[in-house]
Amino acid sequence: HDQRTNIAGFERNMKRLGVGNDDTDDGEYKPSNESGLNYLQRLEDTVSEANLVPEANFEAMENLKRTEKVNRRARKERETRRRKMLVDQRSATSELEKKEAYAAMMEGLAATSTKMRLEAKEKWEAKKR
Repeated sequence: HDQRTNIAGFERNMKRLGVGNDDTDDGEYKPSNESGLNYLQRLEDTVSEANLVPEANFEAMENLKRTEKVNRRARKERETRRRKMLVDQRSATSELEKKEAYAAMMEGLAATSTKMRLEAKEKWEAKKR
């Protein structure tokens, strides 16, 4: 079952990227009716029409390098924001724990004080009789 799910997810991603099989009936790939020679000729025609020149390759590489720099900077900024968020969360958690400990201590002191007042009141009333 997991294998089918993973295969289905893989095929969905391939279709999303535009390189997947467009058959939607059963998700299986169909063999091509085109002969190997015809496919090779079609592939060669497609490549020759693409007009691949070294200048275009250079521009593409420069674009890739620029994109990588932008992505690296963005990754670094995300990591910095993530670390800042973690530090802020830790300090907020620490502050909350301190406040809770202080509140618990104050409640304990209030309970002790109330108990001591009641004992003192009882002793005073006992003496008064």
